[in-house]
Amino acid sequence: MPDFDAIPGTRNAWREPRLYAGNAAARPLLRYDGGQAGSVTVRVGSVAAEFRRPAGNCRVAAGVRVDPDERICLMVVATGTGSEAGRRAADRATETATRFPMSAPNDLRPTGRDLLRIAGDCARFVNDDLNNDQKELRRARRPDAEFRTGLLLAVFPLEVPAGDSVAFAVVRVGHGAAWRVRPGSLDEIAFPGAGTGQAHRVGPTLPANATLLRSIVETVDGRLRDGEVLALTTEGLVRDEQDPAREFLAPVWAAPPRPLDFLRQLAVRRGDRDTDRAAAVAWIGHHELP
Repeated sequence: MPDFDAIPGTRNAWREPRLYAGNAAARPLLRYDGGQAGSVTVRVGSVAAEFRRPAGNCRVAAGVRVDPDERICLMVVATGTGSEAGRRAADRATETATRFPMSAPNDLRPTGRDLLRIAGDCARFVNDDLNNDQKELRRARRPDAEFRTGLLLAVFPLEVPAGDSVAFAVVRVGHGAAWRVRPGSLDEIAFPGAGTGQAHRVGPTLPANATLLRSIVETVDGRLRDGEVLALTTEGLVRDEQDPAREFLAPVWAAPPRPLDFLRQLAVRRGDRDTDRAAAVAWIGHHELP
């Protein structure tokens, strides 16, 4: 993992993590998905922290899904709590979100309310699935209090008229932050009642009962102009609005990076080197590829 001038270096940058000496299969340290549909380019990925190897304990995950009619896109980022159980919860939440039976609204230009309904339905779908998993653990007499995860979802259209704007919606339970990327700036999208500065926060988690879920889900909608970028990140990548990572990511995310460059940006060395990172980024509309 390289050091970048924009991020404060580590005290022992030369130090590498120990190679794993166990006999169990380790999960991939780097995971990536992405591509292009309509007028949108998407990159999603996760990186296990260097000093948390093997990657079986990576507690973050990210995914992307396009509806069968290729009209709307859903991005998801999950942050598990605890160790192995948190990893399984984050993986399960992401997997469930990407198989949510999503259908585009009848309106060719959906509103923020239309997209919030889809994102909210997906969050409930994920919560129901995690509740079922937790019940299975109890039936098997293997209850695990750490089988919990935060969730961040974004939904937006795939067709962006040149020079125009489209609606978007974001739903959050607990962890993570949404950002609007413009040339030279990474600006946090504030959730009503929460304000900004919420990138690094300890909040509620899933699974939850139906009554509690209604009270812990945060939602925000708005519009993205042709040429803007929507990013979802875990707190391991960007902690708050004073984090120097914002100055590093804003220029490199001005246009879609190559997949390996995107993973390298997620894996930039920080002072801790023991925090997993994940991000889902959508370049809305028309961008010049590097």
